[in-house]
Amino acid sequence: MSVDYIVEHPCDVKRHFGDGDPEVGTMGLLDMLKARDRARVFREAAAQQGDDAGDSTMTIITVLPDGQSVEQVVSVADLEKEAARLMNWEKTCADCPANAPGRPFGCIGVMNYPIPAEDENWLLDQLQPYRTIGNDALLGIMKASRVKGRDVAAMRSQGMCELAEGRDVVFKRGIFRRLSVTADQMIQYLIFRSNRLAEGVCLMIPLWFGAVQIDGRIPASMDDAGYFTELLQMDDPHERQARTVFVLPRPRFRHAPPAFFEYLHFLYTAWSLGTTIWIDA
Repeated sequence: MSVDYIVEHPCDVKRHFGDGDPEVGTMGLLDMLKARDRARVFREAAAQQGDDAGDSTMTIITVLPDGQSVEQVVSVADLEKEAARLMNWEKTCADCPANAPGRPFGCIGVMNYPIPAEDENWLLDQLQPYRTIGNDALLGIMKASRVKGRDVAAMRSQGMCELAEGRDVVFKRGIFRRLSVTADQMIQYLIFRSNRLAEGVCLMIPLWFGAVQIDGRIPASMDDAGYFTELLQMDDPHERQARTVFVLPRPRFRHAPPAFFEYLHFLYTAWSLGTTIWIDA
C-alpha cells in the first residue's frame, strides 16, 4: 500500500498514453509504473528462493472509489509486458520541469507504508520556530482547518506507521495557553486534506518548513513580510522559477527515497509551474 502523488503537468508522455488526454494518460502511466514495481519485487522474492518467477501469478486487490474491492490474477510476465511500454519514453523526462527528483517519470511520487519513523521525525524537525512567518502560517491554518489527526491515529493502530504514537511539537508553553501541533495533525493535513492540492496550498506547506527561498532569502522574521507577500502574489510561473528555489537539504536515510522530503519538493515544483498536485492515499 502507498500514497501516490503527481504533479499535474501535461506532457507528451501523458498525452501519448492517454490518447491525447493527459489526465487519462496520468492514470495509465501510474498503472504501468506499479506493474513494473510489482514485477520487480516478485522476481526478487522468487530469486531468493531459487525460483523463476516468469510463469508465476499474483492476486492484485484494487479498492475502487466507492470502497468496493476488485481482485485480479495476473502473471509476472503480463506485468512486465505492460511495463515495457515505458522504456521508449524514459529519456523524454530528463529535461521536464515537473521532474523534481530527476528520474524517469519523476512527476510521480510514491510514499510507501509503513511511514518510516525517521521520515516522520525529520518532517517535524524542519518546522519553523515560534514567531516566524512559516510558523504563524502553520498555526493559523491548523486552527482554521480544525484538523485533529484521527485518520492518522487509526493508521498507527493498523501498523501503517512505524511509530505507534506520534510526537507533539510544542512552540510555546504558558500558564493558560499552549501552542503546538502533533505528528498526526501534520500528516493528516499533508496527505488526507484533499485528493487535489491547489497552487496556494502547494506553496504554503513548504513555507511551514522554511523550504522556499525568494531572491536569495528565506522569509522568516516579520521583517521579511514583504518577501512573503510577494510570494503569495506571484502569479507568473516564469517569475516563480526565476526568483525562487527549493532549499531544504536532502536527508540521508537508511531507505530511499526520503518520503516527506520528496513530497515537499513535489509541492514546491507544482506551485512553481502554476499547477496542482493530485493525491491518491
